Amino acid sequence: MLARSEAVLVALVDVLPVCSYVRADDAEMLTHWGDDPLTTVIVVDSLGDPREFAQVAARVSRRKPIVVLAPAGVTEGLAALARATGVILVEGLRDLVDTVRLLAYQPLPAGRRVAVGGDLPHTVAATPLLPCGPDDDADACLVVAPFGSDLGTAWKTVLAAEREVTTLACVLGHDGLVGGRVPCYAYPEQAVGALARVTAYAEWRDRRHPGARG
Repeated sequence: MLARSEAVLVALVDVLPVCSYVRADDAEMLTHWGDDPLTTVIVVDSLGDPREFAQVAARVSRRKPIVVLAPAGVTEGLAALARATGVILVEGLRDLVDTVRLLAYQPLPAGRRVAVGGDLPHTVAATPLLPCGPDDDADACLVVAPFGSDLGTAWKTVLAAEREVTTLACVLGHDGLVGGRVPCYAYPEQAVGALARVTAYAEWRDRRHPGARG
């Protein structure tokens, strides 16, 4: 069985060029990656000293996102830490990769309004995000490729619907990137979950540091 750090690195292999990984007790490296212009997202696999981590994370999160893996679940203490520091909490490797992929390749959404193209628009209506029609001013665009379409058709559908806002896609059974820039998820709930987490972070950053959007 892989140690946790090794499992995290394996899971993040497709986003490692823009993602930096920090061990629990390394606040100095957290500061370093926060200042590194080539690092888009910082991943932390667990927490060392919560007080020291909170002090550093609150500063770094104003500039770039920190995603914290919490495999034992999100406790009340962790939730309070996230509210104070802006870190994004995930409970599993799939949610970790889903969230990092969106943060790494798309701008932060400017709000909660989501335009949905393709199939299954009801998947967004069940989230804290606000769905809107494809012709409305949206803050993000979720493209759901037609069920049963071949990959070539699916890719064309996604790229044709791409907007100049946060754009992500669902192509049944396929995770990765479309056109090297649009995050793609195998199931709609993955895309919706990642977008909800990223939107919450964007809102926290706007409250703490207006004008700092990525």
